[in-house]
Amino acid sequence: MWKGLKQLDERQRDLERGVDADLVRDNRRRWSHALILWLAGTLLFVVERYLPIPGWAQLSVRFAAFACIILGVFLSKWSSQERAFLNKPDPKEPPKLFKL
Repeated sequence: MWKGLKQLDERQRDLERGVDADLVRDNRRRWSHALILWLAGTLLFVVERYLPIPGWAQLSVRFAAFACIILGVFLSKWSSQERAFLNKPDPKEPPKLFKL
C-alpha cells in the first residue's frame, strides 16, 4: 500500500512540474464544463416544472434540459477516465539480468 502511495505522490509531483500539465488543465476545464451543463440542465428542469410555459416551448425546454444533462454526464465520465489515466503510476521496469 505504501508503495502505491509513493508512486501516486511521484506522479503528482511530475504533474506539478509540468509533465502533462496541458492535459491536466484541459481535463479540469472539461470537468468544469460538465458541472455547468449539469447545473444548467437541472435549472431548466426546475424552470419548466414551476413556470407556466406554452406547449411547444415546454417541449423545447425539456429537450434542452435533457441534452444538457446527458452531455454533462458524458463529459464527467470522460474527465474521470482521463484523470484515472493521468494519475496511474508509471509501469515498473522489467527485471534485468545484469545491472549496469
